[in-house]
Amino acid sequence: MNKYQAEKIINKYGESIVNNKGLFRKQSTLPCSKAKIRYAFYVYIAAIINDLGRFPKDIGQNLAATYSMLDCFVSDEEADRLNRIPEMIKNKQLNAEKPNDEKQIKEYFSLVTNALRRNGSYFDEINDYIGECYKEKGIRS
Repeated sequence: MNKYQAEKIINKYGESIVNNKGLFRKQSTLPCSKAKIRYAFYVYIAAIINDLGRFPKDIGQNLAATYSMLDCFVSDEEADRLNRIPEMIKNKQLNAEKPNDEKQIKEYFSLVTNALRRNGSYFDEINDYIGECYKEKGIRS
C-alpha cells in the first residue's frame, strides 16, 4: 500500500464516520477491514512525516481522533440495537427498575464505557506511533 492508497482508505473511512449516527456505527459502511484501515493510518502517517518532516497539528489531531473511533464500528444489527437504547431510556420505554430492562441498560453502559476506554487507548497508540516516526526522522515532537 502506498500513501495515496492509504489516504483514499482513510478518507472513505472518515466518510463512514460522518454518515453514521450514534455512538455505535455500522460495520458494513467501512471501506475495507478494520485491520486494513489501521494499516492505512500507519502507512499514511509515516509517509506524511517522511515527506513534510512533521504533521500540521490539526491533521495529526484529526487522524488520531478518527483512528481511535474504529472500534465503534460493530455489526449493523448490533449498532441499530445499541443506538436505540438511549432513545428508549429517554422515552421511558426502558425502566431500570424492571430486571430485563435493567440488564439491557447495564449492558449498554458497560459497552459504552469499554468503547470509550479502548478509544482512549487507540488515541494514545496512534500518538505514540507519530512520536516514533518523529524520533526516527530525528525530529523532536
